Amino acid sequence: MFRSYDPSPYLHRHGEASHRRRRSGRGRRRLIAVAVGALAVVAIAATGAAAAGGRSGNYAGFTKSGWPVALRVAPNGRRIAKVAIGLDMTCQSGGGYGAYDSYVSVAIKPSGAFKSSYSDFLVDEGQGHVAALSGQISGTFNRTRTAVSGRLQMHDTERDGQGNPTDQCDSGSVAFSASR
Repeated sequence: MFRSYDPSPYLHRHGEASHRRRRSGRGRRRLIAVAVGALAVVAIAATGAAAAGGRSGNYAGFTKSGWPVALRVAPNGRRIAKVAIGLDMTCQSGGGYGAYDSYVSVAIKPSGAFKSSYSDFLVDEGQGHVAALSGQISGTFNRTRTAVSGRLQMHDTERDGQGNPTDQCDSGSVAFSASR
C-alpha cells in the first residue's frame, strides 16, 4: 500500500563537467549571435510561463496533520510534474495506516487552480487480495505563485480473492499547503 517517492529524477544535477572550446573570428560571432537568440527565446518563454500557471520549481510543505507535501511544477509552469502527499487512512475495521498519494502531469489553469482524480487503481497485495484505490486533489497557487494550498482525499476498498470487499479505508478531506 505504501509507495516511496524518489524526487531525484526531478532534481537539478550539479557537478557535471563543462567542456568549452575557444572560438575565434566568424565562428565566435556566430556563436554569440546564436547565444543571444537563445536568451531571447528563453526570456519570452519564461514570461509566458509565469503568466500561464505556477512558477516552475519545487514547493514543499505539510498537511494539517503534519504529513509532508512535495510538489514540482514543470519548467513551462503549466503543469504540476508531480505531487506527493502523506496522509492517514482510517478503516471501517477500526484499523488504519499511513500512506501517500501522488499525481503526475496535472494541468494548471491560468488562474492558478488545478484538480485531478483517479479511480479503480488496482494494487495486488498478494494471496489474491486486491486494493482498489481512488483519489482526488484540487488546489490553487497564490497570485505571486510562491505558495499553493488545496485539499485531497484517498479511498481504499480492500477485496479478497473472490472479489468480496473486506474493508474500506478513507483519508477524509485533507488540507495541505506548500511554498517555494
